[in-house]
Amino acid sequence: MVKFISIFKDAIKNIISNKLRSSLTALGLIIGITSVILLVGIGEGATSNVRSNVQSLGTGTLTVSISSDDTSLDYSQVDDILSLSNVESVAPYKTISATVSKGTTTSNRARVLATTPDYLTVMNLGINAGRKLSSIDLDNTSKVCLIGSSLASSLFENAKNKDIVGQTINLNGDKYTIVGVLAKVRKHNGNKY
Repeated sequence: MVKFISIFKDAIKNIISNKLRSSLTALGLIIGITSVILLVGIGEGATSNVRSNVQSLGTGTLTVSISSDDTSLDYSQVDDILSLSNVESVAPYKTISATVSKGTTTSNRARVLATTPDYLTVMNLGINAGRKLSSIDLDNTSKVCLIGSSLASSLFENAKNKDIVGQTINLNGDKYTIVGVLAKVRKHNGNKY
């Protein structure tokens, strides 16, 4: 115990006699600790942001992309995937670019998704007006569509969403009836829905 007290007294004498060195050491410790706290806080904030973005898609969402032209998925394979344990729903889709027009207003670079009624549920998308696609639409190969809110506002200026439902648009020359308008969502992976 006496040795500890002696060491402590020597430490205090050295601190007092070397004020500049001691203050620089203390400043270095303060800057170091503050930097570590800031970096941990930024890391936790970024992790929380990524986690909330992933959870908005659904924690169990898995997207499989087939990029080959000679490989495809048919409906029996989709049913096989749906029969797997822990799979709640499956929504196959195909994306194409198309020219969409209404009267004299045209959008040349519209992104068209051909999909099933489960797509909105899987991707956690909502309807602003109208209805979702139904299995009857799929079975009858009805020429119906949902449109995004940004496309709706560009094709139907100053029209309310409820007035857009029931209107027809041309997709690459084919007429489709609008059955619903998607609710606005933020960008995800650079895509707007």
